[in-house]
Amino acid sequence: MSMRSSQRQILLNDLKEVYQYFIANLELLRQNEELAQTTLFALRDERLFLNIDEEGDQLNWVQGSSLAFDCNVREGPIQDVRKFLRPFETILIASGALKVKHPSYNPDHANIQRSESVKLQNIWSSFDQLRKEKAFTDVEFITCATDVLNPNPMFAHRVFLAASSEYFKEYFRGDFIESGKRCPDGLHTLKVEYSPQCVQSFLGGYRYFLFDSSFLTFTPDYIYTGNKGENFTLELLLEILHLSDYYHVKDLFDEVQGEIMRRKLLSPETLDKGESIVSSGVISLMSEFI
Repeated sequence: MSMRSSQRQILLNDLKEVYQYFIANLELLRQNEELAQTTLFALRDERLFLNIDEEGDQLNWVQGSSLAFDCNVREGPIQDVRKFLRPFETILIASGALKVKHPSYNPDHANIQRSESVKLQNIWSSFDQLRKEKAFTDVEFITCATDVLNPNPMFAHRVFLAASSEYFKEYFRGDFIESGKRCPDGLHTLKVEYSPQCVQSFLGGYRYFLFDSSFLTFTPDYIYTGNKGENFTLELLLEILHLSDYYHVKDLFDEVQGEIMRRKLLSPETLDKGESIVSSGVISLMSEFI
């Protein structure tokens, strides 16, 4: 060990003993005002604290009042308490060192999830409002019951449909050679052999007037809102089921199939209506009648 290294080690050991002595006698210092003034005030205002990390670091003498715990500043008038001084927190605080209190962040995961759900609903609602206003729509659905002379197509957004269905994503990429026609203005026309009620319901959920459940209104659509209906006739549910299967919208397909099963709409008289399109879940339910 070199002379310089040995002297450094002696200095550090002596400092540790001095700091420990102050900690052991801190209460006595606090009770004696005259002693406190001559000792603690000196520690506060004189460069008596060696603020370093490792024993071989350059000597860095600082005042107690220029130190702060967890301030993350290594140089300047206020410095973070480094490794060598950290065991002596008690005397450092008494000598004017500060403790930085960082605000804690404890995320409420339930609120975050609710917030994400609200954001998603807002996006759906915004797209649905744009659809109602025919703003930026570039797809029109023409149903089998549309009046040729007075067409009343239902509009949608290509990007929203593509995000909801693998079928539409591939279709609008041009991978399908189908009957869809694109006009010069960029509008895609899709002719579908389904009723207007079915297509409107496919585009969105189904709602009823609160005071008259027998009156059905087909408002903001499943693709746009995620809403799903209740009390539809089996015929309409099966038609929606078929269309959702055709367009590969599995979540709607599962919801409608579940609605049929929950409401126990299948009977020996209605088996022939559903056997061709429903999946194994409904088919297994049908078998109870066979």
